[in-house]
Amino acid sequence: MFAKPRPAPDGSLTVEQNYTGVGTDRIDQLFEQAAAELDESVARELMSRADARIWAAAAAIPLYQRPELVAVRPGVVNAGAFGFATPRYQDVGFRR
Repeated sequence: MFAKPRPAPDGSLTVEQNYTGVGTDRIDQLFEQAAAELDESVARELMSRADARIWAAAAAIPLYQRPELVAVRPGVVNAGAFGFATPRYQDVGFRR
């Protein structure tokens, strides 16, 4: 949500969900480093640093999670609204 908006080919800004437009090159660098880091504790430290910079620069912080509605067949397991969690696609499947 706080990745710096990027110019689109038509000249407009691609903001994704960053509606306030808050973002810096340093925050983006920390995100990229954390995403590429294999050591989980180092990745967490990088995200903590990014979080500190976001709090210093952000005009708005999301305080709630928006509802997410997902429809799946009755026999599908481990699929649905994941909220802030990352889905584990290897666990999604069909009930016997």
